[in-house]
Amino acid sequence: MLTRLPYVALTLTLSALMVVLAAPHAHAAAVCSFTRDLTLGIEGEDVRCLQKYLNASGYPIAATGVGSVGHETVEFKTLTEKAVKAWQTANGISPASGTFGPISRQKYAKVAGAGTASTTPTSGKTDAELQAELAALMKQAAALSGGTTNTTTTPPPATVSPTSASVQKTIKDTIDLIGDAEDQIGDAEDEGKDVSAAKAELADAKDDLFDAVKAYFGGNMDTASKDAVRAYGNAEDAFGDAGGKTKDDKIDALLNDVGDKIDAAQDKLDAADDDGEDIRSAQKLLDKAESTLSDAEDAYDDEEYDNAEKLAKQAKSQISDAIDAIGGSDQSDAKSKIKAAQNAINDAEDAVDNADDDGDDIGDARSFLSKAKKSLTKANNSYDDEEYSDAIDFANDAKGYASDAEDEL
Repeated sequence: MLTRLPYVALTLTLSALMVVLAAPHAHAAAVCSFTRDLTLGIEGEDVRCLQKYLNASGYPIAATGVGSVGHETVEFKTLTEKAVKAWQTANGISPASGTFGPISRQKYAKVAGAGTASTTPTSGKTDAELQAELAALMKQAAALSGGTTNTTTTPPPATVSPTSASVQKTIKDTIDLIGDAEDQIGDAEDEGKDVSAAKAELADAKDDLFDAVKAYFGGNMDTASKDAVRAYGNAEDAFGDAGGKTKDDKIDALLNDVGDKIDAAQDKLDAADDDGEDIRSAQKLLDKAESTLSDAEDAYDDEEYDNAEKLAKQAKSQISDAIDAIGGSDQSDAKSKIKAAQNAINDAEDAVDNADDDGDDIGDARSFLSKAKKSLTKANNSYDDEEYSDAIDFANDAKGYASDAEDEL
């Protein structure tokens, strides 16, 4: 069992397991006959054969959809070029141009020309299909051994008849999250926190993941999906119990923040209305922000976290527009000053680059340009903190330094 294995050992164990399970199907992909250069825009059955070969050899055109196993096409497009480049790099062909030319055909003849056509095993899938699925999953696991970040993703919900692609994604997401959980547990231990519950949940996650991988390569997608989803849930619990913030936690906090900003904006609009200012346009924009936030909350409830985040950020932008629409505010002036400073910096950068190309001494100019950028960063930070007077001052400084940079030329 995988209980309490470290993360890197887990990925290595998974890779070893995949190799053992795939061994009975280690036949070569179908042999192709290439008589011309294949490059972007080319069409023909030789392109389809090339795609099948690449898919079966661990250089998938696509994980799902057009170009994926069983969906190869006669068209040589950018995804095929990318897969050819990966194959060329792995086979020592330099430069890896993506064009399947004479050198590539010669290498292909050596590494695959003696192969035989794939057969269909009792599982109902061709060896090429099994090999492509295996290679894709192994690459996902191996790529994760270099470390992860403490940001989680949400796996696709289990369906009545899950596809191998959906199960692969859930397994990959679970491996990601197990790595995050181990990192979070390590950080919590360094801080002297009790992580015994998190460790137990992590051990359960690894056991479930092991079962999911075995079921996957046994062809039982229903069992693999259920085990993978259960593994993800245990890993998520371990991550949370160790103090990690999951994506839904972060989106929930973002939604609450946007709600608070809407309330604060409404107070500003009411105050402006009391002062006799026209707030009709501003009120419409703020009402629109409330509607967008409501859509974001609905998306959150449906566990569509990416969409919820997108809508929440859109609502924040609408709130800012509503406040700007009041007119005559420091905020509007600050935004204008920041934009002018950015334009001045862009102009100064162009001038410095041109002078550098001409061989001129640009040392002092670069120094002023660096100061300009730092001041602009401060201006943007002050604006985000709603300290608009400071934002105006920093923006003016940035514009001044940009002017100094050009003067030094």
